[in-house]
Amino acid sequence: MIVAWIFNTIEPTVRSTISYRDTAYDLWEDIKLRFSLGNGIKIYQLKSVVASCKQQPSEPILEYYGRLKKLWDDINDFDALPFCTCTGCSCGLNVTLRNRRMADQVRQFLMGLQPCHDNVRSNLLGTEPLPSIHAVYSRLIQEEEVQMHIQRRAETSVTPMAFATPSQKPSASKSGGGSKSLLKCTYCGFHGHLEDR
Repeated sequence: MIVAWIFNTIEPTVRSTISYRDTAYDLWEDIKLRFSLGNGIKIYQLKSVVASCKQQPSEPILEYYGRLKKLWDDINDFDALPFCTCTGCSCGLNVTLRNRRMADQVRQFLMGLQPCHDNVRSNLLGTEPLPSIHAVYSRLIQEEEVQMHIQRRAETSVTPMAFATPSQKPSASKSGGGSKSLLKCTYCGFHGHLEDR
């Protein structure tokens, strides 16, 4: 009955290529061997995208981290970490593998940042042990807020004197020079300027 059910659910063009089996297990194994491709290609594609993932020039860290987080979650779905199944485990394999993957994620995150974050990146990479991805993200968000605050202050604090224009003609000097055209250079003899100007 189960063999008949499996055969009836298979598309007719594919059904003609499958030989009849006596047990459901044999039929299922035959189908699995023929059509199961595994996760190797998908894992390769995801890791390639992660390796080339960079923060765009105007992209906030929040969005950049969100893109990376989604890729990391997909990798975890297709390439789950192995875990120790021994009873009363004392080797700490699970913690070691989890910490190693998290350290890789921190490095991938820092590699894709814009150059304006070089100082923070150097400080974070210099700490031993490497901070968690959550601590790194929090630190960079704070740094980004400081940079945005400084940039906003610089944009709003334009010097008013830069736009000032003289509204009156310069007054005559007290030494009896009158206007600019009355000035006479003692060096060249021409009018309109003085030797020291």
